Amino acid sequence: MGARVGNPLGENLAFTVTQGIISAKGRALQLPGQSQMTIQDFIQTDAAINPGNSGGPLVDVNGNVIGINSAIESPTGYNAGYGFAVPINLARSVMNQIIRTGRVDRVALGVSVRDANADDAAYAGLKSIGGVLVNDFSSPNSSAKKAGLEEGDVIVSVDGKKVDYVAQLQQSIAFHKPGDVVALQVARKGGRLSTIRVPLQRSEDPAADKTDSSDDVTAEPDARGSSMHQLGMSVMPVDAQAAKELRLPSDVKGLIVMGTKDGSAASSRLATPGNGGPDIILSVEGKAVETAEQLKTVLQSVKDGDVVSLNVYNAQQKSHRIVRMRVGGAE
Repeated sequence: MGARVGNPLGENLAFTVTQGIISAKGRALQLPGQSQMTIQDFIQTDAAINPGNSGGPLVDVNGNVIGINSAIESPTGYNAGYGFAVPINLARSVMNQIIRTGRVDRVALGVSVRDANADDAAYAGLKSIGGVLVNDFSSPNSSAKKAGLEEGDVIVSVDGKKVDYVAQLQQSIAFHKPGDVVALQVARKGGRLSTIRVPLQRSEDPAADKTDSSDDVTAEPDARGSSMHQLGMSVMPVDAQAAKELRLPSDVKGLIVMGTKDGSAASSRLATPGNGGPDIILSVEGKAVETAEQLKTVLQSVKDGDVVSLNVYNAQQKSHRIVRMRVGGAE
């Protein structure tokens, strides 16, 4: 249970209190101006929040402040039963830094991450779904990469504290000082656990340096496409023409995802031309795949139901990520 205190819709309704249920923690929202460095760890409550309440406290039944009301999800701009508050431990960390230094300094691991899913957990031998998957590194000089972190690792704890989702990892890292060393426990293929000590670097938001391309590539599968029913998709090699049309970096070589089979894992995990993509498969199980034959060769040793790891580059977003897929499986 939670209660919200504030001045909804102006001073005429000052000191209004509402109560409700906390539905979830760790909610992420699509907010204006956010970037991959934004910590998204909201408490969701149905205690009524309206314009004028932002900054007000969310309290528990004992009167303890557990969050700062910050946003609502609503088609009209007024309460629809979905309110969100910044957790008080996060707000307190920011407050203390501002009081002490006049600003907030944040650090980073130098990685691109996402929440681990069921296939990631199965691939890494985890008994439950949780953890944070490493998609890519922010630069070749990333401190995490130098320390031994690898693409596809699932981070399960930081300094001995369990990590279940991205916002928890961000909070565990973000308020250290540059140069601090954190111990990451990561799970790798087959359940192998490793502990990696990473010195933290000063945070730099890469969004400002990201090349923007508004061109929408709408290429369709052609004679060069190859059907890959085992993964539920069709692909074609990156040739000179495709590389030019998609404005691919010179080191991006692989197989362009041209189409996916309805109901397959690929249909929800991989992007096609004109639909958020295309995605380009660079490697499968760590082995480069530049032709359909190479992909078939890699998959020869894989049985239906096995989970495989793909290194993927998205031509629209200009970013790398790791995708885990169950062979022959459907969503």
